[in-house]
Amino acid sequence: MKHKSLLAPFIIFQLVLLWVSPAAAVAQPLASRSTTAASYARRGAAWAAKGEYERASADFTYALQLKPHDSWTRAERCGARVLLGDPGTAISDCDQALELAPRIARDWSHRGLARCIKGDFAGAIADFDRAIKLDPGRAEFYR
Repeated sequence: MKHKSLLAPFIIFQLVLLWVSPAAAVAQPLASRSTTAASYARRGAAWAAKGEYERASADFTYALQLKPHDSWTRAERCGARVLLGDPGTAISDCDQALELAPRIARDWSHRGLARCIKGDFAGAIADFDRAIKLDPGRAEFYR
């Protein structure tokens, strides 16, 4: 698919802008021995900042097994799954995150990116519009 190769750099750029600050994420220990949901989520964010999206997704999954109603972790796993080229499960994660916290603009933007990859451009535009309405000061939502 020709458009997919053009879309990937755009999606990566958008998610990097929306992701946890890499400096803060990498400061978290990657070899954490803690088994709390928060420690798995932090380590997942660190893996994502390093571009290790499989590992990030796995740690987010472990975190969600311990704390299934964590909208932040669910949205972060959505972002990792988008970057892994799995928009279907990414959309499912974002749907659940948005049910838990519908006023988080970043989550609408994550789902918009996943919908864009899947070819649902009308849905993507609606999600980006919602993200802009919720947080009009975030320039990356306009790109």
